[in-house]
Amino acid sequence: MEQMNLDDEQWGFSDEARDELEADPLTASMSVAEAHKKRADREEWADYVMEDMGQLGDGTLNVRFRRWLIEADRSLQEDMLTLIDRDRRGMFVFFDSVIQLVDGRISQLWGPGPGGINLHTLGAFAQALGLYLLTASDEPTVVLAAERGARDLPSCRVVAEVLASQGVVTYLSPEGLGVDAVTELVGEKRVDLGVCLSEAENGMRGPVVVVDCEGEPLCQSACDCVNRALQEIDVFDDVRRFDLRKALREELVIPLGGVAKAENGQ
Repeated sequence: MEQMNLDDEQWGFSDEARDELEADPLTASMSVAEAHKKRADREEWADYVMEDMGQLGDGTLNVRFRRWLIEADRSLQEDMLTLIDRDRRGMFVFFDSVIQLVDGRISQLWGPGPGGINLHTLGAFAQALGLYLLTASDEPTVVLAAERGARDLPSCRVVAEVLASQGVVTYLSPEGLGVDAVTELVGEKRVDLGVCLSEAENGMRGPVVVVDCEGEPLCQSACDCVNRALQEIDVFDDVRRFDLRKALREELVIPLGGVAKAENGQ
């Protein structure tokens, strides 16, 4: 994939934000041959890991776990190996459930598997959220931010790219903004929804919070619509993304820093 050029002052990205956004968090630039070899190597490695792990339950968990070993982002592999070594019970938490949006929050733990919040499940969530927005608004718009700032911009990028693939315009904050700040921006920008990747009290990643155009938690009936769509989405095969570089050019993703600079005449 062509490297993005985020140096233009119009975007308003800080040096730290550019560093986090430059590299695609889920894919690397490689040839088809390299990609095939990478998958073959992963399959061989996954078989070795699964043989060492042994059978869990009726085997369904094993099948799901093996697929994530092969398909998931490399950053999740260490978490998966930790589950095998130290927390077999945790495997059921992450691999025998799926994330759910309840009262405007995805409150599951960050971690691997369909039951954890991670780059893959965030992509599926964004696609389900976009499908809901397309039924609720003619020109859907969203404010998106992460309370921990640049550290979670790769996650924000995935969400923004998936929303862009559905024509949803996203105002993306490259700086850290909490739920209250996102709620204020929802009213200021007059968008349909605000999405915040929040920070827990211990400084770790917290729940994903969704607020409506009134600044209230997304109602449960709307959450149910998102959850129904989410159940039908394969996190590896069905999620579609629109390259962030193109999304910026076509104003499907609008950096809030860049907007602020333009409005201030800077």
